[in-house]
Amino acid sequence: MSITLKDIAKIANVSESTVSRCLNDSPLVSSKTKERVKRIAEKYNFQFNISARNLATKRTSRIGIIFPNNYFTFEVRHFYSKIEEFLFKYIEAKGYEPIIYALNKDKKSILHLINGKEVDGILICSRDISENDIEYIRNIGFPYSFVYYKPPKIFGELNLYTCDNVDSGYIATEYLIENKCNNIITITSSNSQLRNYTERTIGYLKALRNYKIKSRKDYIIKCDTSFEAGEKLAFEKADFFKKIDGIFCQQDKVALGLIKGLKSLGFNIPEDISIIGHDNMEVIDFFDPKLTTIQQPFENICKNAVFSTVSLIEKKNISYRKIFKSIVIERESVK
Repeated sequence: MSITLKDIAKIANVSESTVSRCLNDSPLVSSKTKERVKRIAEKYNFQFNISARNLATKRTSRIGIIFPNNYFTFEVRHFYSKIEEFLFKYIEAKGYEPIIYALNKDKKSILHLINGKEVDGILICSRDISENDIEYIRNIGFPYSFVYYKPPKIFGELNLYTCDNVDSGYIATEYLIENKCNNIITITSSNSQLRNYTERTIGYLKALRNYKIKSRKDYIIKCDTSFEAGEKLAFEKADFFKKIDGIFCQQDKVALGLIKGLKSLGFNIPEDISIIGHDNMEVIDFFDPKLTTIQQPFENICKNAVFSTVSLIEKKNISYRKIFKSIVIERESVK
């Protein structure tokens, strides 16, 4: 005969409701009592009925992760791999099931997800969400957090967890300056809608100003954020690069392509030009020299976004830090 909540309550000398709260990690019960009840449940191999719990609490115990429509393409999936890994880790640590959704082009999936009561909360890792969807989520008080990306044209207070891209641009440029670079350019995205690149450029200009280095418009170069674009840029601006001693590439793929192109033209990296990237991609280890780069705080971003969303689901008034700073990962491409 299997053991019941009533049996555990009798053994632990507490009420059945207290046993249920203990097994659900309720903050209304002391840690000591929760540990004692859980030990008893484990000893007697008690299996808590999740379906019954969900029926009682009117929850699904699922959190939806919203990725962009092109999430399942290799390049996009590769970028999001760490974000996905950390979101899964902390959602599961909180006792919820993570469910991935790719945002449809018609932008209906979020509303369908919410109105269909498929999840208890959502983590939005995409810029492609409409103002109407956000207003709807806000108006009904549905638990949500934005992870990393702030969607354009959406104003007001958002539950957004991200990194300080201005600071990222600053510390990358400062690192080059502190390593004796004076003629420093930055290579940014040609897509003006990508706010994170704009902010990194602001950080680059701020560092130059603070170190009393004159900035120049032609030292801010825009191109596609791809390996091929970086390699092509090396050939297009070969003479220009002869007077440069430091480059802040705002995307690792561009930096790696640029290094390949410059090396084929006879440049020595970092002896002739120091280069720092951004993102700390795993493929860096397969290139020579290994790229010095900026690592974004994805784990802290994801952890706080998940914990905040869970607090909203469980109606706990807990505030979490929202903006995190990146760090320099030193390797071989800066002298």
